[in-house]
Amino acid sequence: MKKNDGNKGDEMLNLENNTTELKKIIEEAINHPYLLEYIDKPEIDLVKLEFLMVLFNQTDMTDREKKQTVLAAMLVQMALDTHEKVTLSIPGEDTSDFLKSRQLTILAGDYFSGLYYSILAGLEKVDYISCLAAGIKDVNENKIKLYQAVHTNAAELIDSIKAIEAALVCKAADACAQPSYKQLFSDILLIKRLYDEKNYCSQGLKTIVLNQIEDYLAAHEPSTDILGFIDSQIASVFSGLQQSSVNHEIKTRFISKFDKLAKKL
Repeated sequence: MKKNDGNKGDEMLNLENNTTELKKIIEEAINHPYLLEYIDKPEIDLVKLEFLMVLFNQTDMTDREKKQTVLAAMLVQMALDTHEKVTLSIPGEDTSDFLKSRQLTILAGDYFSGLYYSILAGLEKVDYISCLAAGIKDVNENKIKLYQAVHTNAAELIDSIKAIEAALVCKAADACAQPSYKQLFSDILLIKRLYDEKNYCSQGLKTIVLNQIEDYLAAHEPSTDILGFIDSQIASVFSGLQQSSVNHEIKTRFISKFDKLAKKL
């Protein structure tokens, strides 16, 4: 038993080291001095990065192929996240600098997408190009559904948010023949996104997701405030995560992280 625990510890340490290494590689890949003069530095979702590393470590790829494929997947995610930041002009913000920043944000997303295609084409990983393309399609379809649909119940709304967050990772899980990870990773990513939205709301910031939650509550639960709604959804998903039969070090680690995060917020 001690040997198994030790092996798990070694695996998690290797995962953390590889994640740190990939983070540096991603930072180098997206470093474009001119773009960064006008747009915020793109955030690297370390949770998704870690999950992708877990999945591709199950394949028979070489270390180089794993890292390059994960890098490509993260560039896709960053392209999607960057495009999501492009909002309509706000009164008083239609200055030339604001418009230039908005245009460059769009171009930055396209730039990251181009890097992703270039990397996978160089590896000749046609299957993974198809996989990630399907992930992009799922994300965009669910964003349209989230932005335009009139949600009749909370489950529909939460499912749309969950699909947006987890689509790319779930497609990667299918490509790596590891579907058993999909539910675990989806739940963790949903909880993370809900905590992010709670944090934005507490700061008085507006996001597309918060706007949709606000519209839903106004139509169906006018007596519930946004923070209360988010807290109830976090509690529901978190309870399911705790009770799931999945026995994985990642589950234990994130349950501990979410416990600590709940106390801070």
